[in-house]
Amino acid sequence: MGQAVSEPDDETVALGELAREARWIPWSLGKLAGVTAGIFEVTRAALALSHDERHELLNVLIDSMDDAPASGQADVDAAWDAEIRGRFEEARSGSVGMLSWDDVESRIDARLAAKR
Repeated sequence: MGQAVSEPDDETVALGELAREARWIPWSLGKLAGVTAGIFEVTRAALALSHDERHELLNVLIDSMDDAPASGQADVDAAWDAEIRGRFEEARSGSVGMLSWDDVESRIDARLAAKR
């Protein structure tokens, strides 16, 4: 049996109407369920901005996400640093074979031609 769907509350309906007015249609109004009053008000204010202002706000918000690494990101960064250093050392020491760009390009062209 399917899961019961509750009716959206007044804030969810109002946010959906505001989104439609701003020509921002969420995939599903169901995704708006549980939106806090703060997010609702910020969204209302953001959608009232001009296109250029919304674009600038978007850039500010995206930049703010880079301030604090996600949990575990330091471990991922350290692993990539170690991998890069290892590959660089292998290339410098000559312990791995190197290909010229012409050879790489020829191999790519041959694989693409075989798929046609």
